[in-house]
Amino acid sequence: MTEPPGFEREVRSLCIAVPTFKRLDLLGTLLDDLAGQVVEIAPLRAQLLVIDNDPEGAARDIVRSRRDSFPCRLHYANVRTPGLSAVRNYSLEFALGADVDSLAMIDDDERPSPNWLRTLIDVSNASGADVVSGPVLPIFATRPPQWVLEGGFFSAPPIADGARITDCYSNNALLRTAALRSHNLRFDPRLGLAGGEDQLFFRQFVKAGGTIVYCERAFVTERIPPARTSVRYVVRRSLRRGTTLSICDANIHGTIWMLAVRSAKAAGALVRGTAEIAFARGKAGVIRGVCEVARGLGMVMGLFGQTVQEYAGGHDATKNPAGVDLDLDPRELSP
Repeated sequence: MTEPPGFEREVRSLCIAVPTFKRLDLLGTLLDDLAGQVVEIAPLRAQLLVIDNDPEGAARDIVRSRRDSFPCRLHYANVRTPGLSAVRNYSLEFALGADVDSLAMIDDDERPSPNWLRTLIDVSNASGADVVSGPVLPIFATRPPQWVLEGGFFSAPPIADGARITDCYSNNALLRTAALRSHNLRFDPRLGLAGGEDQLFFRQFVKAGGTIVYCERAFVTERIPPARTSVRYVVRRSLRRGTTLSICDANIHGTIWMLAVRSAKAAGALVRGTAEIAFARGKAGVIRGVCEVARGLGMVMGLFGQTVQEYAGGHDATKNPAGVDLDLDPRELSP
């Protein structure tokens, strides 16, 4: 493995980045969890950054209320440019300017497993990988409909522990800042309100020579609210994922390759989905077929650069002027 300039094999310092948007109760619970995880990694130098995408800055008070008792510096940034790409890019910029060698990323609706941060660090140290990522396991806020459980709509395919992977997500990852500097990539703003910006980012990262290692033990759980266990949600999500796949292909492989291969894959998804609907036994099978058709249609939409604005709700561009308000914890970092 070729290590980028400035690479420090042992993780000695890190920033934990938590994007948030109007989920104050969940954010408070996550911060309490992370406080315990920071204590576990001492004497490593750590700092935590909450990036609030709510133009009203509702999470500021939660951050300030925890500062005095928090075991490391606790910063707050109100990033008013709407969308996931804006907050994730800010976390990259902050980490690159904060004199830390690693950046841990977790979302506000998740909870880390015991020793999550320690495990990511240990695997990073042992493997020398640019990125370590783990699974995201669903936890339903209320019991979902039976078709959700039978269809496995929130399950991910198994990955071998320690495997090199080409795809991961920014809601459970530890990134080396030396690799970020070396590859100089950012999250695509076109996908900021659509989602899939992290899938494109990490695929571009691997293409540029970055390495990602999967760690099964470093899992987080994600809260799935009742609104996401509807037929409308899972079908729309499949449609959006289809658009993301085509957009990823266009950026990674180029337009001609993308048109040929992704068109064939879209046709295959449409055929498979239609067949599954026709021969399905039970509601779960029918919905799986509909989702596959939606994924194929999404691939076709993505061929023309169209996206599904899955995360546009709650953002009002007229009341959300671009800009960043940074509120740094005044305490000094522990030596």
